[in-house]
Amino acid sequence: MSTSFSSTLLFILLYSFPLYLSAQNSSSTSSDFINCVDAQYGTNDLLVNGSPYVAEHTKAKGFPYFLSKDWIQGTLFIKDNTFTNIAIKYNAVNDQLIIQRQLKNELMVEFIAAESLVDSFLLGRHLFVREAIAYQDEQLTGFVEKVYDSNIDFYQKHTKLFLSSTSSTKPFGAFSEGGNTLFALSEKGKQKIISLNSFVDIWGLDHKKAIKNYVKEHNIQPTKANKEQLLKLLKYCDEL
Repeated sequence: MSTSFSSTLLFILLYSFPLYLSAQNSSSTSSDFINCVDAQYGTNDLLVNGSPYVAEHTKAKGFPYFLSKDWIQGTLFIKDNTFTNIAIKYNAVNDQLIIQRQLKNELMVEFIAAESLVDSFLLGRHLFVREAIAYQDEQLTGFVEKVYDSNIDFYQKHTKLFLSSTSSTKPFGAFSEGGNTLFALSEKGKQKIISLNSFVDIWGLDHKKAIKNYVKEHNIQPTKANKEQLLKLLKYCDEL
């Protein structure tokens, strides 16, 4: 069965419950919807409480997803519930968690997870957290990867772009390689790391010389380091 048909059917399913959609913040209405979907489709409403996902620019070179274009068996943390072995992708262009789920009638559907319900998710060895939770600011949207947890927490925002310019090798455009931006969260608040100096400032002047010597010796730039390098650097700084 085609993805577009599956997405359309899920769209119809979601919009066939007007009371739920008009009062998503009502716990009683949500509960009724959960019971109805569970009974008819054998799945949990916390997973299908999103909107249908239709991939864009499917003929473009590359893909919009973090790590891989293939589905990865991940773990979702939603309120007090943990869902394991869920096929997921993270769209780094649109900052969306995409879920693939087989319903009771064997229909395979793809949908965008409702961001307000997903607290965090594990994609391979990468833990993504809802930004509103990570930075304790409900005005924020999207997800960030938590890369270090200590007195100072560090997060990376992963991004990709769709490049519409075409060429003989990219007749339908292309998706950029993945990029990321590093942020620190401390008692000073959220701080963007844009250079070695801004990274050193997070740890204080007392450790400036030691950190710069370590960076030089190991040829590491905080804003360009891979995850393994970054973790070693953060651990070193944390233990100073």
